[in-house]
Amino acid sequence: MGDRLKRGYHLSTNQYLMSENGKYAAILLEDGNFVIYNRDKGGEADFATDTDGEPANQVQLRNNGLLAVVDKTNLENPLWKSHNNAEGEDCILVMRNDGKLIAYRGTSEDSSKEYFTVPQD
Repeated sequence: MGDRLKRGYHLSTNQYLMSENGKYAAILLEDGNFVIYNRDKGGEADFATDTDGEPANQVQLRNNGLLAVVDKTNLENPLWKSHNNAEGEDCILVMRNDGKLIAYRGTSEDSSKEYFTVPQD
C-alpha cells in the first residue's frame, strides 16, 4: 500500500500503511483494532482505536475526509471515526517517518493543511 491513502480508498484487514523509513506501520488487525506500531517498541502500539473485538474489516478515508473504522456491512455506523474532515477538499492520509498518521487537505504534505493527526503529542 505504501505510506499513503487517497480519499475514497480503504485498508482491509491486515493491510497497512508503512512509513518510508520502515519504522512505523498503521494496520487494521484481525481483531478489529486499527493501530500504529513502532518497530523499535516490539508489539506495543503508539495508537489504537480500541475497536478490538468489534466486527471491523475496513479503515476508510471517506470522500468527505473522515477516517473511519467500519464493518463494511454497516457503513453508516462507524465503529470509530476521526472528529475532523477535509471540508470538501481532496485529501490524503500519510504514515510519516516520525510515527504520526496525518491527514492533509489537498494532495501534498503541506503542514498548513493538516486536519487530523494521531497519535497526539
